[in-house]
Amino acid sequence: MKKLLLPVIIVVVLAGGAFAAAQLGWISIPGLSKDKATDSPGHEKEEMGPIVKLSPLVINLKDENGKSYLKTTIVLEVGKKNQVEEVGKTVPLLTDLVIMTLGDKRLEELRPPESKENLKQELLAKMNQHLPSGTIKRVYFDEFLYE
Repeated sequence: MKKLLLPVIIVVVLAGGAFAAAQLGWISIPGLSKDKATDSPGHEKEEMGPIVKLSPLVINLKDENGKSYLKTTIVLEVGKKNQVEEVGKTVPLLTDLVIMTLGDKRLEELRPPESKENLKQELLAKMNQHLPSGTIKRVYFDEFLYE
């Protein structure tokens, strides 16, 4: 029995030490360590602004065989609530801009993971050219399927 007691004591002491070190932030144990970024008041999550959702679109891509397409739904985050109506009035223009921009892409351009983020930035810049500065804060893809 004495031979079994020493290893148990060592395991308990080590586990207690690891727990204390994780709580103090000396080591990181997933699910046990405190995340300092979420505890500090200066790192609050930014709330999403008002949104305008465009109708789902099916867009023929620029391809030699003409069989590639993209089905997407785009959501626009607007800077202020009072700008939602202004963006709503320009939905036909913005939809046309999306169709023209995405219809000029090839399927190979859409496959890399970073391409979606690049498309968001391109669409954001083009849309804000037709609206007062900073009206649209972010562009989100609610749906993005291609073949």
